Amino acid sequence: MNRWAKERVRLLLSVAVIGVQGFGVAQASEAAASDEVSESPRDEIIVTAQKRSQRLQDVPTSVAVLTGDALIDQGVSNLADYVKQVPGLVLRDGGEGTGQPVIRGINTGSDRGPLVGVYLDDAPLTPSSPLVLAVGFVFDPDLADIDRIEILKGPQSTLYGASAMGGVIRYVTKQPNLDDVSGSFRGELTQVTHGDIGYGLRASLNTPLVPGKVALRASVFHRRQPGYADNTAREKDANYSRTTGGRASLRFALSETVETTFTGLAQDIYRNDRSGIYVNSSLKPLNGYSNRSIFDNSFRGEYRIITNITKVDLDFADLSNILSYSVTKNRINMDVSSIAFLGGPGTVGVFSQNDVKSKRLSNELRLASNPGSIEWLAGFYYDRERDVNFYPFRGTDANGDFLPTTVPGYDIYTFFNHARYDEYAAFGNVTANFSESLEATVGARYSRNKQSFDLFRSGILGQVPIPPLNDTDSKVTYLATVSYKPTRDLTLYVRAASGYRPGSTQILAQDAIDAGVPITYRADTLWNYEAGVKGRIAPGVNFELAAYQIDWKDIQLGAVIGRHSVILNAAKARSRGIEAAIDMQPTPGLSISLRGAHSKGSIKAAVPQVGVQAGDPLPFSPEWSGAAIIDHAFNEGARPSPTIGLTANHQSSMGSVFTETGSTKLAARSLLDLRAGLKWPGFSIMARVDNVFDKFALSSVGTTSDGSGNRFGTLVRPRTFAIAFELKY
Repeated sequence: MNRWAKERVRLLLSVAVIGVQGFGVAQASEAAASDEVSESPRDEIIVTAQKRSQRLQDVPTSVAVLTGDALIDQGVSNLADYVKQVPGLVLRDGGEGTGQPVIRGINTGSDRGPLVGVYLDDAPLTPSSPLVLAVGFVFDPDLADIDRIEILKGPQSTLYGASAMGGVIRYVTKQPNLDDVSGSFRGELTQVTHGDIGYGLRASLNTPLVPGKVALRASVFHRRQPGYADNTAREKDANYSRTTGGRASLRFALSETVETTFTGLAQDIYRNDRSGIYVNSSLKPLNGYSNRSIFDNSFRGEYRIITNITKVDLDFADLSNILSYSVTKNRINMDVSSIAFLGGPGTVGVFSQNDVKSKRLSNELRLASNPGSIEWLAGFYYDRERDVNFYPFRGTDANGDFLPTTVPGYDIYTFFNHARYDEYAAFGNVTANFSESLEATVGARYSRNKQSFDLFRSGILGQVPIPPLNDTDSKVTYLATVSYKPTRDLTLYVRAASGYRPGSTQILAQDAIDAGVPITYRADTLWNYEAGVKGRIAPGVNFELAAYQIDWKDIQLGAVIGRHSVILNAAKARSRGIEAAIDMQPTPGLSISLRGAHSKGSIKAAVPQVGVQAGDPLPFSPEWSGAAIIDHAFNEGARPSPTIGLTANHQSSMGSVFTETGSTKLAARSLLDLRAGLKWPGFSIMARVDNVFDKFALSSVGTTSDGSGNRFGTLVRPRTFAIAFELKY
């Protein structure tokens, strides 16, 4: 029996022992417990997905909610971990700080503009400008101060504007408590199979400064994610990462009807190398978990966010103003030696460094009426983005040193773009409550944007001059829902909603111009038609079921013309699916969540420029996905109280990026995470194993740009052991 087999046997025996011990504790606990079944926590979940406080039960659209405390108890720390709990949400993972979330299959795999909006409370963090070239960077906050995560599925453009065609991910933070002092400290150690050791630290504090009037909430965090992919030319376990930051929020209750909150967040991410490996034609490791590059392939991301949210309780409505200012900086270094042949004699390798800096100011003013037979919401929105993108490609010799500046191969391509994006929008909706059981909502949003850029290009590939651009565009999106509630615990609804992503002018090389590629591309749009039912079957048992069809047209599809990537409005697509969830709390301390999704999205017409045929499935859209999350706290009054839990996730095979030779299919995967712990009042300790059976899986695959000619796959993290403790007061 080899070492890994022995390790697996020891692991299974350990789990079995935990299960037997837990069963014994459960018997004693259940004998002493009341026969009364508790209400499910879902019954009391309040969300603000529609920009007013509502019971999750009453929201006429599909919303998945993950609470921050539950995720922390489960040992979850980042986006790649908790997407496993939300079927229908896929992360095209690129490693810490990079990636692209996909909801209901709405993506092409080579999108230049985002399709899922990401928000911290009501502050937008996804760039709307298609000129910023930042779609591959994703905000992934630490969970120390996150109250809940709301994943809104389907287009949300009437309330959230451009680039929310697939849906929205909202991180809703914990607000300062004006009356109570509280705090926590958490530490964690991790060990990755095939990799090294990591750790995490976080602390938070809430304290009233003037009880009932002013309160401060602050948190700090630092974590090191262990590496597990070797760069054979530079370093073992090279893809380790570090995330460091903090958040502070100051809340003022100015009167009984007026309050304002100022919040600042800083978060820095550093990833040392690529999180991928070379794979063969069967998508299996070519040489273990490794790749090779003599260059620095690191990533750095910086987020600085300041927000002010002011709320005024008027006699007839709630007035809210959300002001936010953010500065983000991302730098990704890449080995792009596959284009070394363009540099001429002496050019052996090519190194690129993509620097993207974005400054964004947004303000939203909205007024939401009090409950009544007619309810309404109206708002105005302004967004100002200023983006700088510097993207040089430099030729190198065999040692990775830059060629002399006098050699043509030194400057293969230099791209410097200063882009400006301004958007104005007015939105609103009206809800008619025809009775206590029947209501209907209609809504619309008018958006107008103005885009401009100043571009400098040089080098072998940058000889065509580009004049400054000024362009404008406008779009109207719509929403209509009808809800029927035969009882307080049952809601049936139908929904129709549209979404869009802005078009723009693109920067073309001469060969693309000669090939007839249009200098502008249009906004792409879609309509989502959805019917659903959600409710409570019995005390402690809640369910949700939704079916949808999405029609997407004028898709902004990435293609390669000559030697440059361009955007074509070249395709239509349709996505159909069913999503289901059931949450149960059958006995005190036991919670069970079962979630599943079936989705089938495909291109409706051939696009030969990118090798797409009619009927080809949309990439990163598994036909079947499901999750089970089970947690049990035994004898909650005991000191200590044992806990056990598991998260099981399945995802069927799915296509990767479209290429001229077709889309590569990623294999199906099934992953299991186990956890067990002990809780005392104010203290807990937990052990966890993620990816218990160390399943090999890829989240994306493509042809590497490093000149090796190999396929390159991004790994799902191998089996990870962790132990964590937490203090609360």
